[in-house]
Amino acid sequence: MPGGHWLSASLSFLKTSTCLLGLDAAIMQASNSNAPVPTRTIMSLCRFCNSPSYGSGCLHSPHGKHEHNGDEGHCDFCNSPSYGSGCLHSPTRKHRHGHGARCIWCGSPSSGSGCLHSTTGKHER
Repeated sequence: MPGGHWLSASLSFLKTSTCLLGLDAAIMQASNSNAPVPTRTIMSLCRFCNSPSYGSGCLHSPHGKHEHNGDEGHCDFCNSPSYGSGCLHSPTRKHRHGHGARCIWCGSPSSGSGCLHSTTGKHER
């Protein structure tokens, strides 16, 4: 059997195999098309000390807690997708997300007053 035929058959099997999941399967599918190849996400870093950690222990933060920036989908202090109260690492004990199209405190697309979780009572983006 020619080497190219065996390789082609092996790749065909791997593409359809249920053993490949997630990123590996997406890379295999994209390698045979013009689709962009997905990349792994780089972990965010604390804005004060550049550590990937969350919670207490940041020696450079004014409140002693690691604080991350920029991800509107997760809390800056604990990396949770939740909004509102319950963040054990936030100085205010409330989840605060990165800036984007929604309020950083409650996730609402609204603007102005009416945010029950903001320290000012106003929606902040």
